[in-house]
Amino acid sequence: MHAAGACAWGLSSAADTSTTDLALLDRWLDSGRHASMDYMRRNRGLFATPSAMLEGVKTIISAAFAYRPADQSDRHPLFADYARGADYHKALRRRLKPAATALQEMFPQSRTRICVDSAPVREKYFAIRCGIAAPLRNGLVAVPGAGSKVFLAEILWTEETAIPATEPIPLRRLPPLPAGLPWRRHLRRRKRGRAAMSFISHDRTRRRPAGRYSLRQARVWM
Repeated sequence: MHAAGACAWGLSSAADTSTTDLALLDRWLDSGRHASMDYMRRNRGLFATPSAMLEGVKTIISAAFAYRPADQSDRHPLFADYARGADYHKALRRRLKPAATALQEMFPQSRTRICVDSAPVREKYFAIRCGIAAPLRNGLVAVPGAGSKVFLAEILWTEETAIPATEPIPLRRLPPLPAGLPWRRHLRRRKRGRAAMSFISHDRTRRRPAGRYSLRQARVWM
């Protein structure tokens, strides 16, 4: 998997998604946070059962691919880092294809299916479950050594294999924010008429403080 460019990967059982995680998904859908992505509500049943994506699936191989630029100066103030390259859906499938083919060659009776985030698979749930990622309070996950700027992809596999025991990653503090991040500066008028500078992220919904910020260890629902 590392030959495919993955910065982390792990194995987990293809058991049904926990009811707790599905309750969080239902609450997210009921609040309308999926916006125009109506397929997420239509495919809600597929999120609950991985076997609906591949009949007889027993193992899920989760892989994380970092996309943060190596050079912080090679960034754009108007475009997110993940959107500056080729279509990652096609790129990740192309990278994972040799691994999926190798699994089928070793076990000719088995079948595989590659899933990226366009497929109804709870990718963050399985990444946490196999021990390669830790949950953040903002709903993202972070991979040690790569942070939260990662693509997640899965190989669904019908062969049963030994799953190593994993412990939740204790992520208590994020590293300092790198200097020179291209936050757009917006002037906000206060009531007293003075202008204040605020740093707003690209999605324009969440302000980010400068320097360090701490997180309590998030609870992992299994």
